[in-house]
Amino acid sequence: MKIYKIDNLNKIYNSDDKCVALGLFDGVHIGHQKLIKQLIDDSQESNQIPTIITMENNFNKQGDLLIALKDRIDKFKQLGVKVVYVLQMNENNINKSKEEFISFLKVNNFLKVYVGEDFKFGKNAQGNINDLKESFPIFILQDYLYNNQRVSTSYIKELIKDNNFNQIKSILGEEFYIKGQVVHGKKLGRTIGIPTANLEVFNDNIKTGVYATITVLDNQKYTSITNVGINPTVGGTTHKVEVHILGSFNKDIYDKEIKVIFKYKIREEKKFSSVEDLKNQIEKDIRQIKEK
Repeated sequence: MKIYKIDNLNKIYNSDDKCVALGLFDGVHIGHQKLIKQLIDDSQESNQIPTIITMENNFNKQGDLLIALKDRIDKFKQLGVKVVYVLQMNENNINKSKEEFISFLKVNNFLKVYVGEDFKFGKNAQGNINDLKESFPIFILQDYLYNNQRVSTSYIKELIKDNNFNQIKSILGEEFYIKGQVVHGKKLGRTIGIPTANLEVFNDNIKTGVYATITVLDNQKYTSITNVGINPTVGGTTHKVEVHILGSFNKDIYDKEIKVIFKYKIREEKKFSSVEDLKNQIEKDIRQIKEK
């Protein structure tokens, strides 16, 4: 797969004949997958290169994304996309008009465009599918429904708030997860016999609470319990993610990236009257996970 980082819409990056799907594609949910499958099928018939133009992030709101850019790109590759253009969200690109964006598509030899029916582009989202129709053959994916509900990234975020992880799996095509690098924390968990891995993550979608999770490390899966919150019992004030892997796990995993799959919410985070009470509750939470 070829990846181009687009820092200037006035450049020519690749002049091969291409079909292109446009969008942020956050989560690459089943609606996105349907659009990309159409792109792949048509590209094979027309002997053109299936390409995606996506944004680096959601207008610099990195924590608002369901999955990171590199995970989106991995999913694109699995679906059969050959080229990805990553539009850098710098001042130059953000302020380009709809006409300038269309000109970029033309000079880079995009021959057919694939979009959802609510796609907008250009400065202040002034461009829409009618503008694209004037310059390109276009495929428009109508609203994709699941259980009579329009599939969208915002809908998935609502399901996360409701802790409806089973339905999220059906819409994403996989279980909801976050990824993060293990960083050094205060190591308070060790003092009560429940060591935790502190994750550096940029995902604001998962709400505070204690969750039953599966942790994936070096392609191995481990049953785990995860706290998302501030640790009020020990005077914490910073929102963070802490993962305790059940059993006798004792590997040094600092600086490693781990994947945490969310299964269900156990309870809300709360402030306990003592660290001992906190420990007793966590042990109770762990027993609940083991018994399920």
